Amino acid sequence: MRRTLMLAWANIRGAKGAAAGLLGVAALAALVLNLGLMMLLDYGKAFDRQADRANAPHFAVSESRHLWTEEQATWLADHPDVTQVEILEALTSEATIPYNGAEVPATLIIMSVDTPHSLDRLIPMDGAQPLGDGDIYLPYMDKVGGGLAIGDAFTMTFGTQKLTYRIAGFTNEAYFSSPADNIQLAYLNQATFTALEAALPATQVTLALASLTDRDLGDQFTQDFSKLFVYDNPAVAEAQAAGEPSFISTYRYSTARYGRTFMVDILSAIMVVFAGLILVVALIVIRFRVRNSIEEQMANLGALKAVGYTSGQIAWGIVAQFAGLTLVGVGAGIGLTYAALPAVSKALEGQSSMIWTAGFDITTSAVTLAAVVGTVLLVTLAAAARLRRLTPLTALRAGLAVHSFRRNNLPLDRSHGSPTWLLGAKTALQAKGQMIMVALIVAVVSFMPSFALSCYYDTAVNNEEFVRTIAGEMPDALVQVKPAQGEAVLADVQTRPGVRKAFGYSRSMAMLIDGNPVWAFATEDQEQLEGRLLYEGRYARHENELVMTPVLASTLDKTIGDTVTLSLGGEGADYLVTGLIQSMNEYGMLVGLNTDGIKRVLPSYQFDEVFVYLDDIDQAEPFLDAVAADLGEAVVATLPMWTMAQAQLRAYGDLFGVVATAILVIAIVVVVLVLYLVLGATILRRRRSFGIQKALGYTSGQLMRQIAFTYMPVIAAAVLAGALAGYLAFGSMMGGIFRWLGIVSVHMQPWAAGSAVLALVLVPFAFAVAMLVARRIRRVSAYALATE
Repeated sequence: MRRTLMLAWANIRGAKGAAAGLLGVAALAALVLNLGLMMLLDYGKAFDRQADRANAPHFAVSESRHLWTEEQATWLADHPDVTQVEILEALTSEATIPYNGAEVPATLIIMSVDTPHSLDRLIPMDGAQPLGDGDIYLPYMDKVGGGLAIGDAFTMTFGTQKLTYRIAGFTNEAYFSSPADNIQLAYLNQATFTALEAALPATQVTLALASLTDRDLGDQFTQDFSKLFVYDNPAVAEAQAAGEPSFISTYRYSTARYGRTFMVDILSAIMVVFAGLILVVALIVIRFRVRNSIEEQMANLGALKAVGYTSGQIAWGIVAQFAGLTLVGVGAGIGLTYAALPAVSKALEGQSSMIWTAGFDITTSAVTLAAVVGTVLLVTLAAAARLRRLTPLTALRAGLAVHSFRRNNLPLDRSHGSPTWLLGAKTALQAKGQMIMVALIVAVVSFMPSFALSCYYDTAVNNEEFVRTIAGEMPDALVQVKPAQGEAVLADVQTRPGVRKAFGYSRSMAMLIDGNPVWAFATEDQEQLEGRLLYEGRYARHENELVMTPVLASTLDKTIGDTVTLSLGGEGADYLVTGLIQSMNEYGMLVGLNTDGIKRVLPSYQFDEVFVYLDDIDQAEPFLDAVAADLGEAVVATLPMWTMAQAQLRAYGDLFGVVATAILVIAIVVVVLVLYLVLGATILRRRRSFGIQKALGYTSGQLMRQIAFTYMPVIAAAVLAGALAGYLAFGSMMGGIFRWLGIVSVHMQPWAAGSAVLALVLVPFAFAVAMLVARRIRRVSAYALATE
């Protein structure tokens, strides 16, 4: 063992530059893999830790106070899985709040800071000031995602009034702070809360919170409660028919967690895939280095065999050399992971509104160590196996290098062109395996930023398809109306200049389908929808038809042509499934009907929204201002949907921008390291050839260009192939990612200009790096070779 380690250390000292390059590649692979695994495995746990600190409930229901009954309170208190229940008074309404420079819709829950509660307890962030009259506490998402600060004026539309408060602080809210659904919990002092409660009685709700024996029971518990008191509750249907406040909404732990972590899960999966690609690059480089090291030290290996070293000792010396370097590189990469965590956590805050403080994770570090070092060991052992067939005589004669009988494909005496180009091409033809290796590495490295740039472009620059994919049906403008006056508002809007079309719509009506909770949307004619909803079958045309999501179809074990039963408030009816739609709304539990269809279970149905599609989307805000001014109290709220969607999804685009930049930097670093390793080995192997050429009159510059030109055709072709592969694979890869989220058909387009610019930049960059590495040829001279 001692002799093996001595041999390994001697090999490392003899090639310090190559050792440093291998350390860099191993460290990069470990950094990206360990960080991706930590995000994938620990980010959700970080939400659990935050929820535990706040004693977050596993179930909650917000319900108009006149609908709340003692029966519901008793059911919660007596349930065997419930460990703690709190019944609180709050105010709840669909609100319009400032966020990222726009007015966006939100479900806003307001509580008094003086209301005692231990479930989902208030945790003010650093710097929070005492709440005075007219002050408000907002969740942390409004600071990191919305760009608000303490002391700012916070103006919102809540209920039927526009209200302005001063921000006195932010809270580390765990449960009611989902950027995906834009559910927010705010606090006022008791005096301000009481005044608002009196001014807006329609917003008064009972907020019930429950903690369960196991948080994983939350989904089933919510379903059981909803069946009894929400979806099949005649009181809810009666209140809706009478036009009385009928707000009722359930919240579960799993959806709160999902809303905070789903985008990070997507990014972590992408990072793990990219880490695998970097590891592939590292393995290709290491295999090359092992084989090249054997060729370079052939005579030395023969001498070692002659003095008594066995093939096994020599092979294990090489294995120990590369495995040791990899082990050190992986350790450095894991260490860099924890050094980078604060910056990564800060970048993720805008999407999740959560401070991620991860400690040392032995599991992810062990997996990273085993994955990188284990694969390197296997590749090194396989590459070093050729030493078993090496005899001292063959080694001392430098293998078969002096007996090469390969065909000369480019004889210099009969070829036309610059000697520099011809010698470079000749070298490339004589090293086909090395050229293939370089091509594979550069293609993989080019693929990663090409894909990442398309991700950034589609989420931050030209994000129309991304918005449609995330949000579903997206009108240019939305007018919320009082149901009794909906038809009059619709008739007025349809005749206004610049309106391409308008129709009535209702979203998120709670029902039961075959006994399972579901949300429904309804419109007069589903064929008018312009979003990417329908992907199989057809929309519902008749009163006994509906469409549903694949998530729901899988849950019910139904498909197109099957019959389901929809019920609300005790009224039920059978429907034929005519199509499948895709939507992330309501976590995929969604059905769609036409107006006649919804009236079969809700005869008093009237739409409460008008979807408006304009000739010029930039005129949405002036158009809505005119509608609100002209129609007065018939209009509840007006929403420029595209402006709001851009504001809400900006955090996702910013996050993909950070990821694309990081991947581009990693790709550049890998190109530098690989070219340094490969060209350095080539120069070392061809020192004698370069010395002879210098003696014949070649300058250092000519030889530098010769070796750079040897690789440039291969590098250029590989860059183009990798960038093209990233461009072509973008659609299918994003389709796979969104299919995991319930979106079957994705129409996001790759960024052709980004891939083209990447190729145009990487090729000259690689040439510049090659010329810099080739500068060591300046130290080669015929005199030095002759006197060695």
